[in-house]
Amino acid sequence: MDTTINIGSLIETKLKELRMNKSELGQKLGNISPFNTGREDMPCNLLIKVSLILEHDFFSYYSEKLPVHIQQNTISRTKDVQRIEQLEKQLADCKEKNSYLKKINELLEKKG
Repeated sequence: MDTTINIGSLIETKLKELRMNKSELGQKLGNISPFNTGREDMPCNLLIKVSLILEHDFFSYYSEKLPVHIQQNTISRTKDVQRIEQLEKQLADCKEKNSYLKKINELLEKKG
């Protein structure tokens, strides 16, 4: 299985699509010199910055190289996290409603 990805070439393609040059990308990254797209790989922290600036998920090219069962596990975990977040929000809403109901109940008991 070939896992080679020339990330520099993919970034260069995206730059052309956005009509942005290497100097502009370099400046947005806080560099004086133009961004070097001649590299085949780069550190993750730099790749995430480039992904954010160009609004493109360059990590997906690496994910596509993973076997299907690993990709499915990732999707499953993502759905689990989303479900947990949804349930946490529902729980917070229920706690807030419960607090209001307790206050109403206390007021009714004082009145009655």
